[in-house]
Amino acid sequence: MAALGGGGASAEDARLSFRVAEYRGWSSPRWRVGALGPTEAPAIPSDPFNTPVERTQAREGKLDGLRMPRAPILFARKMRARFVAEPLFEPGFRRFTLPLIAALDEIPASTLARFRALDTDVRRAG
Repeated sequence: MAALGGGGASAEDARLSFRVAEYRGWSSPRWRVGALGPTEAPAIPSDPFNTPVERTQAREGKLDGLRMPRAPILFARKMRARFVAEPLFEPGFRRFTLPLIAALDEIPASTLARFRALDTDVRRAG
């Protein structure tokens, strides 16, 4: 799961990030998961991510250029991870998360090369 840093406890911002991910083609056509049970987000969200202008733009269906938190973008781009469910509120962290999955056989070669380089650096340091 990718935490929606900056999205805080805003259900609207979390749903908007999910819509933008779907719009960008980052949702999984193969996998879908559901929550085991409902979770309750705070009635008054803390630390909103999207501006009122961005929310209005999204309500009008204008998703081009809308921002997403960095962590989900990183997973989607660098690992080809795909989002598999609507945002879930994690009460322990008091944040929304976007469940995603990365199929090992779909991770880009450039990302795998970075992992190998990190492993080599760790072995040299040890």
